[in-house]
Amino acid sequence: MQADSYTVYFEANGGSGIMLPRKVQGGDFTLPDCTFTPPSEKKFKAWALNSASGTTYNAGSTCNINSNTVFYAVWENSDHVHNYNKLKYNGDYHWYECSC
Repeated sequence: MQADSYTVYFEANGGSGIMLPRKVQGGDFTLPDCTFTPPSEKKFKAWALNSASGTTYNAGSTCNINSNTVFYAVWENSDHVHNYNKLKYNGDYHWYECSC
């Protein structure tokens, strides 16, 4: 007997872009890499099952699919590096200004 077919949807949850839904057979589904553009100063952390605060799964891990399912992108703060490359001078003092 063939497994039932379901649709897996992906929500950006504050990010932007589109990830197309996937038709899958019931059973284990390997979560894809996130291709959404993250919100400003964020990076992708994991997928959350059926709500933004649901059980989380890393990209590449498997989840059992037995109904139409939505995975929400979960974001975390990105490691921001300041780039102090603009030398400033006001006649008395020198300092570097961040170009962020």
